Amino acid sequence: SALTGSTLASGVTASSLTSVGTLTALTVSGDSKLTTIKDTSGNNPSTPVEVAQGRAKAWVNFNGQFDASGNNNTFTAGNGIRDSFNVSSVTDHGTGDYTVNLESNAVANSNYAVAFSTKSGTNNQVSTSSRPMIRMITGGYDTSGFRVIHSNVASQSASDPLIFNCIVFGD
Repeated sequence: SALTGSTLASGVTASSLTSVGTLTALTVSGDSKLTTIKDTSGNNPSTPVEVAQGRAKAWVNFNGQFDASGNNNTFTAGNGIRDSFNVSSVTDHGTGDYTVNLESNAVANSNYAVAFSTKSGTNNQVSTSSRPMIRMITGGYDTSGFRVIHSNVASQSASDPLIFNCIVFGD
């Protein structure tokens, strides 16, 4: 039999399980190869490539005002970083100037995209003068991270945002 209790025999394919009925749970050890993934109602199909290419490879939500004591301070989880995925730390280079340091193997190459948002102060008003920007370093992004800056366009000066969010998409 292809299915004994909750154990599949080695080499069993999905087509050989069609007569078994509905599986309510399946645990796979080792590599599994899928062509299409669907939600529980059988809708919204995605291929493994779509899942791999479309999900965030890394993200961080940090407090740009966490430590104003000087340059090159490192923010970590619970110390400036509110929450993150595949981000090891954030380096504060001075007012409004940060490097987001990615975990090893977070991205496969330096051709990724970064999206970000900020909140400048504690009020809920939209600021028309606050702007986050990518600061290009020699060679642009690399697999270890990227540098971002935050500035007040109206005063033409750097500023530390209360909330800084960065999201990375790519290979």
